[in-house]
Amino acid sequence: MKSFLIVFLTILSCCLVSAQQNIGKSASDYDYSKNGVLILENFQNFGNIKKADPGLYNKQLETIKLFVNELIASSALLTEKRGFDINVAVNGYGNMDEPNKWKQKDFEYGIMTELCFQFQLFYTKGGKWDNYCPNWCFKLNAPMYGKSLPYQSLHSNSRILNEAFLVFPHVKDIAPGIRFHYNDDGKGELVFFNPTRPDYWLPVRLKEIIDAKLKYTAENEKGVYEMMKAQADKLSEAEFNEPAYFGNSEENFLLEVNGQKKGVPFMKFNPEYWDRSLPRSAIQYFTLSYSEIIDKERWESEREEFFRNNRGRIDYIVEAPLSINKFEKLSEIIQKK
Repeated sequence: MKSFLIVFLTILSCCLVSAQQNIGKSASDYDYSKNGVLILENFQNFGNIKKADPGLYNKQLETIKLFVNELIASSALLTEKRGFDINVAVNGYGNMDEPNKWKQKDFEYGIMTELCFQFQLFYTKGGKWDNYCPNWCFKLNAPMYGKSLPYQSLHSNSRILNEAFLVFPHVKDIAPGIRFHYNDDGKGELVFFNPTRPDYWLPVRLKEIIDAKLKYTAENEKGVYEMMKAQADKLSEAEFNEPAYFGNSEENFLLEVNGQKKGVPFMKFNPEYWDRSLPRSAIQYFTLSYSEIIDKERWESEREEFFRNNRGRIDYIVEAPLSINKFEKLSEIIQKK
């Protein structure tokens, strides 16, 4: 896998150099001739933890600053800041909304933190774009962030319907503690984790989903319950015990799920993944959106089209994660004993 990574990063590096060279050949509203600086905003929404545990709050600030520096160092694009200032907005999220709220959900432990890298582009006419500029946002220690939750809108009391999410169907390990989940177009997410811990995601059995859906339907949609149950009764016991996939067929159009590996797999976050002997400020898990370059010619054509259609602006939301070339160094931010 390391040889694959070296080849892939070499190709990507050439692509990024080519893109930067093309910048000067096209008319642009943006000035790429100078390098910017890092601006780290005051942290927001950490009042509860600051009041309850000042020591933990200070440790959290140190951890986030270290992460920001490591992420920037892992990317030539972010390190150079060619044509933009990086304004980093940091917000406590989710389990920081109320004191001890995180204890209500066993799949939460680490302090969830949202980071938004705002690319404040320099204008050729002077000044910079610093309001509603391109934002690359992601969260740390946030198990459910960015996940597709197909049944959460039902407002059911069922835990599995509220917590089961869909993931990309294909998986490959980039390095120990770095895993790429992706679809057939090469789009997906990188998961950074501690490989010595139990699996961070667990498959959801088909039986879990169907039992919960039947119960919900019996209580809330009685008109379709009998038809749905008839479809469920046709499934074999063996299929019931297989991992659940989200996907329709003529036979199960009401169930919308199957145990035949057709469609998109369901997962749930494993509470046992967290090492609770570590402080909640420790970063134990995070994900970054990512795309693998499958068709280099098509990819270059699409990025050039974006550049032309946006008055000479680079698509930093795509380019920023693609520019990371020190994955293993970045993964060292995952805290272990």
